[in-house]
Amino acid sequence: MNFTELKNYIDAIPTVFGVPGCDCSVYFNHKEVFRHSAGVRDSSKGEAVRESDLYRIYSATKVSTCVAALQLVEQGKLKLDEPIQKYLPEYRSPKGTIEDLFTMSAGLNYDRDTLELNALYAKGGAASGTVPVIKAFLKGQKLDFEPHTHYQYSMCHDVLGAIIEIVSGQKFGDYVKEQVTGPLGMQHFDYHLADKDKSDFASIYEYIPATGEFKDLQMKFDAEFTSEYESGGGGGVTTVSDYVLLADALANGDVGANGKCILKEETISLMKKNHLDAARLLDFRRMAKYGYGYGLGVRTLINKAASESPLGEFGWDGAAGAYFLVDTENKLAIFYAQHVLNYGDQFTVIHPNIRDRVYRGMRG
Repeated sequence: MNFTELKNYIDAIPTVFGVPGCDCSVYFNHKEVFRHSAGVRDSSKGEAVRESDLYRIYSATKVSTCVAALQLVEQGKLKLDEPIQKYLPEYRSPKGTIEDLFTMSAGLNYDRDTLELNALYAKGGAASGTVPVIKAFLKGQKLDFEPHTHYQYSMCHDVLGAIIEIVSGQKFGDYVKEQVTGPLGMQHFDYHLADKDKSDFASIYEYIPATGEFKDLQMKFDAEFTSEYESGGGGGVTTVSDYVLLADALANGDVGANGKCILKEETISLMKKNHLDAARLLDFRRMAKYGYGYGLGVRTLINKAASESPLGEFGWDGAAGAYFLVDTENKLAIFYAQHVLNYGDQFTVIHPNIRDRVYRGMRG
């Protein structure tokens, strides 16, 4: 192994792209074989990135949510072909299934400014939990298309989080901690930033294209509905050191570095299989993930020419730059984090370049 090229690339991210700070961990067969950070965690203070820094990982949270839901599928408590209405009658179509939530094919969108949600808040629902908020959200949703006919990035995995809460009988976040993150030894994963952890939260920025500025958002958490809502689609707060453990567990066929099993190998194979037909693959192309299809909540590589990773490599990313990669063939896992919103280059340039440099480093 020789990760010099990868290290040099990460060192260049703050200078070439202007991203204030970033951190990357690579695991191979349960061992961290690369860890490097660059830049600052707070540009106003000039503090260097730390391994203990907390990041809002936004949609990279979806992976842990789908893992939690697939555990319930394994246990026979949830079925992919069951109607969504069985658990949430507020959903508008009897044709929509649990699988449609996994695959973003349920006709939902990200419209959170609805009469129903605003009415919930007006009635004192500012502290409402996950299920009441999702019920209100669904009441205000007029489906954009018939389930299973299109792919559209949406609140599907937030709805899946509510169903996990209903099926398990536990608060969504408690279930994830007890059955997914806790068993893997992930000590710093939550859906809200506790006051005691604010000093560890890396500053989050927004890229302003007109000026090229990276504006400090002063710890803004814009994806949260209420103080008690736990977003399965984008609420996770964690460290690189913690979330890479989930990627490592999935990469090793079901077993984490500490020997704990979170999913069976055949379930992981189902998760990384492309589940979109030709029509929905056309929709998915708008996500600009060249060479990938979409499995049960994750991108999955279906065109070998597009990447130095093998077919079936899977994962997802987050709006502020988090990047999650799992390769079961090589038992390889990557988790990378930066904290910049509205910055497209992180998805189309930075992430693919990190991915390919990891594989070249593994061969080196």
